[in-house]
Amino acid sequence: MFTRLKVNESLQVGAVVSFDATSQDWVDATDISALVGIVKTAPSQAEGDDFFTAEITFSGLAYAKASRNIPAEGGMMAVESGGVYVGAVSDACGAVAPAPYSATAPRLAGELVMVHLR
Repeated sequence: MFTRLKVNESLQVGAVVSFDATSQDWVDATDISALVGIVKTAPSQAEGDDFFTAEITFSGLAYAKASRNIPAEGGMMAVESGGVYVGAVSDACGAVAPAPYSATAPRLAGELVMVHLR
């Protein structure tokens, strides 16, 4: 499930975002204390608008930017600095998928990894 929302123009595809009441934009999430989504499309500006929008996924499968190296087995999803990592969190909002069987290299910070938001 996704929807097009007003976002900070500097966001990249795969960024994990939450709503910022001060700017009234979706910005890089720092944790999972609020609703989080994942930027699905690059921010764009419609002709005549003075703001940017992007498609943001709120549930189901998506590709998110890893903020740390991700273990092959995946795990419960934690959020920091607009990215995901595998952490020992009791209130996870999703899971980071295991690496595909054919993967030969570790999934490194900055790469897009498959996650399941719930």
